[in-house]
Amino acid sequence: MSEGTNDKFGFLRQVDLLVLFGALLALFVALGSEPWWTLTGTATSNLLSIQVSPFYLHINALGLPSTMPAANTLGSFTRVLLILGSMALFAASVRPTAWWRNLAVYLGLCSLAELYLSFALILFWAETTIVQAYGVVPPYFGTSVLQGSILGLDLRYYPAPLVTATFYFPFYLSLLGIAVVLGRGLIKTIHERAFQVLSALLPGGGIHDVYLTPPYQHVWFSSGDKEFNPMRTDPEGLNDDELLVSFEKLYKTVEAGGSVSIILPAWATGLDDRLEKLMPQTGFILEKTGVIYRTQGKPENELRFRKPVQQEEATSTPQRPVLEEQVT
Repeated sequence: MSEGTNDKFGFLRQVDLLVLFGALLALFVALGSEPWWTLTGTATSNLLSIQVSPFYLHINALGLPSTMPAANTLGSFTRVLLILGSMALFAASVRPTAWWRNLAVYLGLCSLAELYLSFALILFWAETTIVQAYGVVPPYFGTSVLQGSILGLDLRYYPAPLVTATFYFPFYLSLLGIAVVLGRGLIKTIHERAFQVLSALLPGGGIHDVYLTPPYQHVWFSSGDKEFNPMRTDPEGLNDDELLVSFEKLYKTVEAGGSVSIILPAWATGLDDRLEKLMPQTGFILEKTGVIYRTQGKPENELRFRKPVQQEEATSTPQRPVLEEQVT
């Protein structure tokens, strides 16, 4: 496989594909102009035509206004907010380890939720307009009879006409976008809870030792979370902030006094120096370095870091206030 292909797959592994898919769905809906809900005559198109969207209200019927100013204002606000929300979701998908990632996802979810609030309000205004004009409540879905006689667009009266209400695909597409983004958040939450449960089940309430050895796919437990298992992907493709986030998660999971042993190939001297520089920033203390031989004639470098016990004791033991007595 060529180096360019490896770079492409490496980029895809670092992108949150579910959130990216949700961002594309939100942007597609925001730029679309198709109605979400329509009400038309079943037997004839000359009866009436009402189109409702979170962005507009179009009414084509005798005796009814063509739209409402409030609907246009609300629709413009909703479209702008949804575009901003889709951009926030896109940013969160390409930077899944950034500190602002959750804020961006919340903004995207709020814009999707406001989308349905706008649709519900405009649909309510359309329904109110029909009730005031004809004195009947239209159906929300399916075919129904409107009691009474209605003057159609061709200036003919239609007694008890059949009308059909239909939801169109943008309505369901937006639901899919919300489900995708919420589903990704639920998966992430379950994943993190699983590590908490694992820590609670282990003696001492935490993991005592973690061994990261080539090919870095199998440790005491296996994880596909790139934020938690820092050696899951090529560390050369991660910046310092991403490595720090990953090892900080290990620091929170490993119990006080526990250790993290990282075994590197003999040629990875640059990564060796990089880890020695970054790991103390997470709280780990470098315990020892050395050359080991797991395979005859194949030297490897081992870095062993330990989580200090003193910090755990310091946080659990409250300090007593020092009282000074003033001597006069």
